[in-house]
Amino acid sequence: MRKFFVIFAPIVIIAISIIVALSGTFLKKPMKGWDNVPEHMEITTKAIMADDWALAELSESKLETAWKTVIKRIQFSGERDEMHELTVSIFRLKASITSKDKSSALMELSEAREHWDGLCK
Repeated sequence: MRKFFVIFAPIVIIAISIIVALSGTFLKKPMKGWDNVPEHMEITTKAIMADDWALAELSESKLETAWKTVIKRIQFSGERDEMHELTVSIFRLKASITSKDKSSALMELSEAREHWDGLCK
């Protein structure tokens, strides 16, 4: 029995580690309707292009909430630097929307989208 656990325990630990490391692409997808990060990015982009700053602020806050939810799910499978850069881009986006700087907001959204696409690959 002891020999069984000596062999079986490391195999189980390695298997669980591999599953957690590869689960990022699955966990990155929206589980509920409100945690869809790419959709909130798209809505924010359209609002900024239309100069609807009230909608842009609302959708950015929804984007931030969705990202905070997703980051908890992928924290063990995603690259830490990529997650940090996406968080920074979202905060810069918030500042750009507050100052109503269209070009800066679109640049930050583009950068955030790039970080999102590179996350968990």
